[in-house]
Amino acid sequence: MRRRHLIVLGGLLLAPASWWGPLLGLVAVGMLLGRLRRRRAAARRVRLDLEVLARTLVVAFAGGLSLPAALEEARPLLGSQVGAEVTAAMRAARRSGLGPVLASGVGPLTAELFVRLAAAQASGAPMVQGVEAYLERRRIDERARILTRVRTLPTRLIVPVALLVLPGLVLLMLGPVFVNRLGGLVGPLVGG
Repeated sequence: MRRRHLIVLGGLLLAPASWWGPLLGLVAVGMLLGRLRRRRAAARRVRLDLEVLARTLVVAFAGGLSLPAALEEARPLLGSQVGAEVTAAMRAARRSGLGPVLASGVGPLTAELFVRLAAAQASGAPMVQGVEAYLERRRIDERARILTRVRTLPTRLIVPVALLVLPGLVLLMLGPVFVNRLGGLVGPLVGG
């Protein structure tokens, strides 16, 4: 992946004045946008997997399953990153017990949920309350993230408005003036 980026960058540096320059520039921009899109999709997938894990645990606990059985039920429903962390937690739990493994926060994606589960298990509190508190915290964070994006929307729309709307507005306002001037210049030449 990196090698392709270096090849495209080298092509951009070697062909500045030819017609290859703009073409390679478009390819480079396309590659960068694709990479950004893949990163956003991966982050979206992780958020969805964490939601699925938490909701599956709530249903499993309501059905009377233990924490290890609930994690086993949730594991096939998860994507690669979150699923790998759950698998690693289950493997480590076979060696040293589930409580200490969950308290250590096994991986960066599931750490918050696992620490809440470990605290609920250690205190004897219902596990469902720990998971529901985690889900509530995620809802609050998601609302804050959406509000931040909405608040920055006018700033992000400045460039599209300037590039797409402004030229049409200028043509609409100044077009008749240019047509009248051009008619005044061309009229005597054509005999009008």
